This record gives sequence, structure tokens and C-alpha cells, in this order.
Amino acid sequence: MLDLHCHILPGFPGGPVDMEAALQLVLSASSRGVAAIVATPHFLESDFRPQVQQAVSTCAALVSRLRVRGSLIDIQVSGEYRLGQRLARAIVMDQTPALGLHEGRRVLVTQLPEARIPRNIVSVIEWMATQRICPLIACPEQHRDVLRDLQVLEPVVAAGALLEVNAGTLAGRRGPYAQRRSRELLERGWATVMSSNAHAGDAAGALLEVGREAAAAIIGESAAWDLVWKRPAQIAAPHLLGRSKA
Repeated sequence: MLDLHCHILPGFPGGPVDMEAALQLVLSASSRGVAAIVATPHFLESDFRPQVQQAVSTCAALVSRLRVRGSLIDIQVSGEYRLGQRLARAIVMDQTPALGLHEGRRVLVTQLPEARIPRNIVSVIEWMATQRICPLIACPEQHRDVLRDLQVLEPVVAAGALLEVNAGTLAGRRGPYAQRRSRELLERGWATVMSSNAHAGDAAGALLEVGREAAAAIIGESAAWDLVWKRPAQIAAPHLLGRSKA
């Protein structure tokens, strides 16, 4: 399995308390069949550059310790970005490391604003396309507007955004209403990938596995594996999976 959205870096909101805790989180994921992870820390400041540099440095230290322990799991750094003016500015200034490519556009894990989905969301996605950016909307099934009406996502999908379904939500860990929405995302074929969105204390590998099993009961084994392997690999390869393990 490949996890394209995971908060495994210490020193960032929601991440492990220290490097040892991060090491154990990754080793646990590896033991459950996770072959590669994209670290997606929240970048919250107006200037993303110092945070990106910190994330890259922290990830390198984590990978070094993993190699000492004999683990060949691969990790790359991207981020989780909230839609808004700060993200637009960072895109223009090339401060947004991507987690991969989709149809020639760089893919970014993107949060919807908490209050409500903006009325100009389609225009925002279309502008991102002009910058060769494709948003992968994180955990849309948990957003209050989506909980009220799934149809608010139809123009988002039509505009070219990708949708991520959260493994824990699909397995019922966010309550029945969010679980129902996540099931509907699968049934409509709107979900591109499944990710753990694991934070400190979560077991990323276990979350992906229970989510995959829940997906298999809805859309079948083959399609469920596509969510956690085939499609993530298409996005993340070659710069994640094809890299040297040295």
C-alpha cells in the first residue's frame, strides 16, 4: 500500500512528539504492508519556505534512522495546504512541493476551508490548472457542507479536482454520517485514492488496511486495491517509488 497523506514528521501540528515516536509510526506502517509514505505536514505560515526546509531536513533525518534499522520504506515530503490566498501566493512563488503528478499537473493535498466551500471553488480549481496544479481534496466526506449535501462536490469533480477518501472515516471512525458520505464517494466513483491522514498516536498501516477492507465490501477487492496501490502509485511514481533506497 502507498499512503499519500500522513502526518509523520515531528515538529509540525498533529505530528509525533519526537523522532523516536515518528520512527515507530513508520515502522508500524511498514509492518502492515505500507511500501511508501508521503509526509504531508500542515504548512500554516504566510511564507512556506522555512517550513518546507524544516520538513525536508526532518524527513532526511527520519529516513537515515530508518535505514539504520534496516527499513527500506520510502518517504517523500509534500504538504497539506488550505485553499486560500496564502496557498495561491505559495503556488506562484513555487513554494509547494508536490506529492506527484496527474495528467501533467503537480498534485497537492488540499484542505477545504472549514466554514464552507467557497462559491468560487470552480474558478479556484481552474486557476490552479493554469498553474499546472491539481488539488487532491483531503477528507471531503467530513466537511459540513458535504455532510449536508454530497452534490456540492459534483462541480468540484467536474472542474478536475481529485478526491481522497479517508480510511478511518470509511471504517466508521468518524461517525455514521461521514461514513455514509465516504461510501457514496466510492459508489459514485468520485474517490481517486484512499489515505490514512494519520496523526500522532494513529496507526497508519492499520487505518489503511481497515479502510481497504471496508472499501472492498462496497466496490470489490480489485477496485479497493486501486485506491491504496494502483492510483497512488500512478500519482507518486516515479519520484517516490523509483528512487534509490540508499
